[in-house]
Amino acid sequence: MKLRIKYSLLITFYVVLGSSICSGTTMNPPTDDDIEIILEELVVACSDVRASYAADHQEIEIQLAEIKLGLYTSTNRDVKIDLLLKKDSLTTILETNKAFELTELSKIRYLKGLQIIKILYEKTLSRPSFCISKYVERN
Repeated sequence: MKLRIKYSLLITFYVVLGSSICSGTTMNPPTDDDIEIILEELVVACSDVRASYAADHQEIEIQLAEIKLGLYTSTNRDVKIDLLLKKDSLTTILETNKAFELTELSKIRYLKGLQIIKILYEKTLSRPSFCISKYVERN
């Protein structure tokens, strides 16, 4: 009974993955260059995200600096209250933008990590010692 389950699982696994993985006839096994390409894409994507948010952050920080200067130079209480409200609003926007930036960077890292894991998995499966057909022939 256990042997039957074992062989049915092996056959199912073999059918799902296809014989091309073991034979290498229709699919080229991944190379180390594939991982390097993904790592380069990761660096470029992260740089792009940081650059796109840097311009927004810089603009908000300039506005915050102007508001702080206005707070120090102003003597009118109503103007100071308005400036404090604007400062609080801009600080909240800046924090939100930074959180979005971190979320986007995490998403990129996660997806690129999955791509690397997939390549390593395919690389492992393309090795002859891991082929199911070889395992079945030995038994």
